[in-house]
Parts: sequence; C-alpha cells; structure tokens
Amino acid sequence: MKGARLMCFAMLAVLSTAVGCKKEDQAETPGKLAEKKPAETPPPVKAACKFEWLEVAKSSPMSADVSAAFEQELQPDPPSSDPGVNAYPLKQIVRLARCGDAVLVVLGKGSPEKKRQDWDRPFELYDFNLATKQKTAIMGGWVFWLLQFGKLAHFEDSDVPDITFTSLSCTECEPLTMLSSVRFDPGLHKWELRKWPKDQDGISLFDSSVGTDGSADEYETIYGIADFDGKGRDEIALWTHYRELDEKGEPLAPVTTLSLYSFPDGVAVETEVKDEEDVVRLKTRLCRMDPKNAACKKPSSRSRSGVGGRQR
Repeated sequence: MKGARLMCFAMLAVLSTAVGCKKEDQAETPGKLAEKKPAETPPPVKAACKFEWLEVAKSSPMSADVSAAFEQELQPDPPSSDPGVNAYPLKQIVRLARCGDAVLVVLGKGSPEKKRQDWDRPFELYDFNLATKQKTAIMGGWVFWLLQFGKLAHFEDSDVPDITFTSLSCTECEPLTMLSSVRFDPGLHKWELRKWPKDQDGISLFDSSVGTDGSADEYETIYGIADFDGKGRDEIALWTHYRELDEKGEPLAPVTTLSLYSFPDGVAVETEVKDEEDVVRLKTRLCRMDPKNAACKKPSSRSRSGVGGRQR
C-alpha cells in the first residue's frame, strides 16, 4: 500500500512537471503568443433625422412654435439718442433649417434707413428644440455681419450637411470676410458652430485691410468647397496671392499659397499644398467653379513666384 502511494505521488510530480514545462514552452514561443487586437474606434453617431430647409413664410404649427419662442428676440429696439448705440427696429426670422426636433433659426436685424442697409445688418443664429422648447444662441468670436449662406457641405460621414456661410468680422472698418459653418451634432441632437483649425470659429477668406497702408500692390484670393482629393468628403481650398512693397515702395517677390481645410474624424486640419503642379491644378479648378473671380483674370494670378503665408 505504501509503495502504491509513493508511485502515485511520483506520477503526479511527473505530470505537474510536464504541464509546467508545456506552459513555459508556450510562453517562450513567439509564434504562439495570443495577439491583442487594438481597440476599434466606435463608428460615428449617425443622425436619425432628415435635413430640410423650411419655408419661413409658410404658416404651420411648427412656425407658430418658433415665432412664440422668439417673441422677445423679435421685439423692435426702442430709439436711442446715444450715437454709440445701434437700434434695430426691423427684426425677422430669415431662414429655418430642421433635423428632427432641432431647428436652426436665423434672425436678421436691420433699419429702414437706406444709408444703413448696406452695412448695418447683423445676424443671429439659434438652436431651437421643438420638443423641449429650449433655445440656445450659436455665437462666434465676432458678430455675423452681412451673413450670406453658401453651399451645403459634407465635411464628415454624416447624412446631415454643414450649412456654410460667410460674414464680415466688423463694419465701419476694413473687415475680414470669414467662412464658417453650422453642423448638426447627432449625439446632442442640436445645431452648433463648427470649430476650425486653432479652435477658431471660421477661416479668413479675404482681408480688406491689405494694401490700404501702401504695403502691398497685389492681393487676390479665391476659394471653393468640393471633394478635391476624391475621398468622398468635402474640403475647402483657399488660394491666396499677394505682393508686398519694401520701405522704398519697391515690389518684393510675389507670394502664392494654397491651403486645404478638412475634417478627418471631425478634427479640423489645415494642409498647405506645396507642390507647384498641385497648386496650379487646384487653382484652375477653383476658377472653373468661380470664373468671374478677379483672381482668375489678372495676369499676376497665373504666376507663382514664391510660397508662404501672409499674416494680418
């Protein structure tokens, strides 16, 4: 009996050693290592609603809800004797866009005075929820002066497009012409201002102050929105050409730049196109999109003598 027990213990020891060796061999064999799969990036949240422009003048229960919610914002400003205060007796809802319960409300302000109509027209943007009746102002780093809507753009993998628009950064000054866009957040189910490179609320398309101090004698820009790289998403291409003057008023070498703005995975990226052939190719496409642009007519716009960027 004692011998049988000893034999059992001996067999268990051999088995334990064999199992231990097998595990150790597996750990030391690179080909048998269990490969860890990288965590997959969750797919973007898709909007479960359809984008549509709404007729402002059309009477409907929805338009009545919007008008009631913005009754205070639509109240005319009282006259002011303070020359530093601009009163706006004219206020109206000028555009409405909808995705589900989220409505983009665009409110325009103005004056019946003809001398103010060409420059003194600010616009306000709001997100309004039809279900909760909650409204949120969509504000940028400047007042949206003389706002004009542009192209509906698909910067991301979403069925709901961005609503692009241009506005002036100021009035009674040399303003920047800014390009911005409003995007629909499917997670929060609301409209918001898209963020651009350096966390800005838009990009400058044209600087009207250039040359006013005699520091430049050439300045042209042209931009467009399209799928320039063929990846199925829209980008912004911005071509800029300028020539500055030195202290003696002599022209320096002209500079031409072309930047592409894209939003891979929702992140704003600015890419400077440095290949000269690509610059010419993209500029040619921009001129096909906007043939009346002054940048497509002047001889200086068809030459490229330098690369760089101009900062205001």
